[in-house]
Amino acid sequence: MSEFADNRNPSIHLIVILAHLRMSILHNDNRKAERYYKKAEKLIDYLDEEMTTEYQRICGLYHYLLGDLEEALTYLKQVEKATDYPLMEEIYYLLSLIYSRQNELYLSTYYAEKALETFVAKMDYKQCTNCNLILGVNYYKLEKYDKALEIYHNILEQEKDNYSLKAKVFHNIGLLYSKRGQSELAIKYYQESIVLKDKKATKPKTIYLIAKEYYRLNEKKLAETWAMKGLFLAKEFRDKEYEIKLQVLILLITNQDIDLYIKNVAMPFFKQRGDSDSVREFIKLLTNNYEENKKFKEAYFLLKEYINI
Repeated sequence: MSEFADNRNPSIHLIVILAHLRMSILHNDNRKAERYYKKAEKLIDYLDEEMTTEYQRICGLYHYLLGDLEEALTYLKQVEKATDYPLMEEIYYLLSLIYSRQNELYLSTYYAEKALETFVAKMDYKQCTNCNLILGVNYYKLEKYDKALEIYHNILEQEKDNYSLKAKVFHNIGLLYSKRGQSELAIKYYQESIVLKDKKATKPKTIYLIAKEYYRLNEKKLAETWAMKGLFLAKEFRDKEYEIKLQVLILLITNQDIDLYIKNVAMPFFKQRGDSDSVREFIKLLTNNYEENKKFKEAYFLLKEYINI
């Protein structure tokens, strides 16, 4: 990148920008990624056939980083059509991640297993572990908790010195115990995850979940403290997803009206991104709010929308 930084050839300049964009994505730096993405968009007329596929892959990664799952799918499905792309297992892996987040669990498992097959053949054990992480998440969503825990504990046993990976696994184990209603255990694993995370930009998600568990335990002061800490980090790293989620949680904790913020800000944002899990979560919150205030007609129509998602 340094060698070609001042090159005036637009095709070379585009390659340098894409390299910067890929590095920004790797470091979860939303601000830099956005800047390089906009620069790359202005130069797409200079893409040749070979670079077009790489451009689509990196754009897919960029939109996945931002949480725009539908846009990420659009780019990655284009790459999947390229029969001679040498890193197709990486595309399968990304598709499995996106479909898992969209609750298309059988599609996610299909792509995770396709990716895993190639990673095993290439002896890429790091990516094998990442595929197993997705399979663990899918088992968790299918409520096969013992199977998910078995996968997580196997990963922890094999990757004792990989602290970044252990942070992800502890986060996922926390989710599992939260689903089982064991908030104290969930908080324990979330906090262990935060201690091991080396990138501040990845912390708002886990902090949000800690605040939710304290709210569930009716520990409102602790919940608000954690939520405010998470909101500060989300704003610092332009993490709009968790900025919105934490703002909704703070409104709940402080007994403020959530109706307008969810309808005008949260729901449109997550609908546009195709994030059905978050949309369902906000519909549940609004429905409970309407029922508590005896707005049964509004609750009925929201429940109809929930069923259709």
